[in-house]
Amino acid sequence: MPDTLTRVNLNENRLTFGSYFKDLVNLTNLTEIEMDGHPFPFDPPTHYPPDEADGCSATSDEATSDEATSDEAARECGRLWSPFLAHIDKLRGDDSKTLDSTGEGTRHLNTGIIFKLPPKLTKFRSRYNQLYYRLHNMKFDPENSLTSLDFNSNLLTSWFVGMEGLSKLNNLDLSNNLAFQFDYEFFKGFPDLITLNGSKNLLRRFLQNDVKGEFFGHLNKLEELVLQWNYINRLPEKVFQGLTRLEHLDLSHNEMGRFDVNISHMQSLTLLNLSDNSIDFLPERVTDHLDAMAATGGKIQIDLTSNRLTCTCKELDFLKWVHNTKVKFAKLGTYMCRMANGTKITLQKDEFFDFIADFETDQCSGPGLLVLAGAGCFCLLTAILSAIAYRYRWKLRYLYYITRIAYTKINSQQNDDFHFDAFVSYAWEDSDFVHRQLIDELETRAGLCLNIHSRDFTPGRPISCNVVDAIQNSRRTLVVLSRQLLQSDWCIFELQMAMMEAAHTGRDVVIFLLYEDLPNEEIPRKVFYYLKVSTFVTYPSPSDPGSLNHFWRRLALAIKQN
Repeated sequence: MPDTLTRVNLNENRLTFGSYFKDLVNLTNLTEIEMDGHPFPFDPPTHYPPDEADGCSATSDEATSDEATSDEAARECGRLWSPFLAHIDKLRGDDSKTLDSTGEGTRHLNTGIIFKLPPKLTKFRSRYNQLYYRLHNMKFDPENSLTSLDFNSNLLTSWFVGMEGLSKLNNLDLSNNLAFQFDYEFFKGFPDLITLNGSKNLLRRFLQNDVKGEFFGHLNKLEELVLQWNYINRLPEKVFQGLTRLEHLDLSHNEMGRFDVNISHMQSLTLLNLSDNSIDFLPERVTDHLDAMAATGGKIQIDLTSNRLTCTCKELDFLKWVHNTKVKFAKLGTYMCRMANGTKITLQKDEFFDFIADFETDQCSGPGLLVLAGAGCFCLLTAILSAIAYRYRWKLRYLYYITRIAYTKINSQQNDDFHFDAFVSYAWEDSDFVHRQLIDELETRAGLCLNIHSRDFTPGRPISCNVVDAIQNSRRTLVVLSRQLLQSDWCIFELQMAMMEAAHTGRDVVIFLLYEDLPNEEIPRKVFYYLKVSTFVTYPSPSDPGSLNHFWRRLALAIKQN
């Protein structure tokens, strides 16, 4: 080819990969290559032409299997497509020797190859060619001038790390490739990228997990990002964190119900296209960022066409923002807003202010005033009742205790069928006191029936079951409080179960026998609380033996009372 060649158009051909690609470097003045395939699928005939069908003696299968069948003979029988497809398959079969298989059906170029491009080539376009490769470890000679690369409508489904030698690339189009495998470092090899089109791929799940904004983080010179038709329904806050020079962000034709992304660093943003999503409203953080950019003199426009905007009291602040902001809205008069009752209205620009005023008065102010009035009445009524209760506080306390005593008497008559008068909870170290003094005084002299775990528990049953059964079948639980008891897990369990029985039945269950003089700091907080709300008697000190008989009488009387 002549050295003066600057532009090559090979559209609608079926080029195969071969060694002739190496000769491209010799076209020193070549600046642009276009080699698009067919944008529409082939439409082969479905029957023989009526005027020629009688002259065909061979069947379709015979014609296909006969390698000597020429295109002219096939054309006469209306079967041109069969040898044509066989010819294409044969070419693909020969070419596959230059490719490596990944084992997953996708092929990738031999990683040892370094592609050399014509030194002045700036634009390369290859669309609709069914390129089915993994973009992984592809190396280009860095001595190139390529600035625009268009692989739109192929099958480049995997975008992995290792693209080298394209540092001058400004425009990259990988749209409509059904890509579903990605690497966070893929764009690291394109530091000067200005325009990126990644539409019609499957970025949804990958971007949902990019909470640190690593995927686009290397593109700090990017000015235009198009991500249409990616089924995106949610984006992390920092997904676009590195795009400090972005001017156009197009997320239209996705499935987002909420756009809560940090855009405060995009000081050059002029267009935010969120049309054809499912957005109800924009959160305050996003609207504040947009206002901040508009306040600095930036002419920013947002497109919310074909979203599911809602006109309820919850979105009233957003509707006011739409009316008052300096941010421009594309096609505002076509925005449809859904009311609480399901009806839809159009946000006409000239009538928008009147709509908001009427909406706030009719829909939002009424319920708000009712809630406020109700809260005021409740507070006033509470204050009046509190004043009355304080005025008659002593009479109310008196009535409370009179009622409780009456209830206790009635309840004692209904529950006077306990098997034991008291279940004794004590530590093993206090066994001598219990067996030599307490049992003798309360059972022998006072005539009470005690439940002692070493004597009355049923053998073979779990201890916890015996404890609960003893508490439920005893009128009272007598806790012999000592240092050893506080250190026993089983004793604390018995105390907890007794307090639960008291809370469940409403009767007074626990009596504390303060066997030792314990400082408050040695008593656990929960036990101290139980001690404050329960009956207790203090065991006399050895220096006062005369009060011992009085102590036992008091204890027996406390156990007998309900």
